[in-house]
Amino acid sequence: MTRVPTIMPMKRPTRPTMAERRSRLLVAARDCFAANGWSGTTYEQIIVAAQMTPLAAQKVYNNSAACLIALGESFHYSAFVEPLQVAVRAGADAQTQLQAILNGFFNRMDDDPTTLRVLLRTLAGFDGTDAVMHSQHFRTIQRDTLADVIVLGQHAGVLRRSPAAERIAEEWLAALYGHALMGISSLAMIDCLLHGLLKSDV
Repeated sequence: MTRVPTIMPMKRPTRPTMAERRSRLLVAARDCFAANGWSGTTYEQIIVAAQMTPLAAQKVYNNSAACLIALGESFHYSAFVEPLQVAVRAGADAQTQLQAILNGFFNRMDDDPTTLRVLLRTLAGFDGTDAVMHSQHFRTIQRDTLADVIVLGQHAGVLRRSPAAERIAEEWLAALYGHALMGISSLAMIDCLLHGLLKSDV
């Protein structure tokens, strides 16, 4: 008796999750921005690079400006927020929290220099005033994150009480992004920021 082969039902391809679509679109946007600049990249080019349909892409980010903002927010989260959260959960003091943020920034810079180059280009104004405006959003978040930790250190008497925390945070960001442009040793930059700008004179 001839055995009839069993026909297995074909599995339907699984749809990518929202997180997977977001990641695919951001990687495509980053690479397009790095190659052509934000002002030289169309939203359609990003969609093609991401190998997505316009409908699927628009459910995630609906234009190139949204992609740029999301790229900056993603960098901020991994370079600033995540390291800070780990330090806070460990009960770290303000200076150690700042050290964690610095390490997070430099680690992200080493892991993904392309994203940082894109953000530096937009912050420096190479892609026009609209790009600067969109980039200022995440830079303001970074400044506020740093300033909040600095205030804690000032109240604890560990860090200088002047100048104001927001001014110190602005100087930090200028130094960090300047470091990224000039390639200064990360260890030297950390030592300068922690023990030069912030350490109490008392």
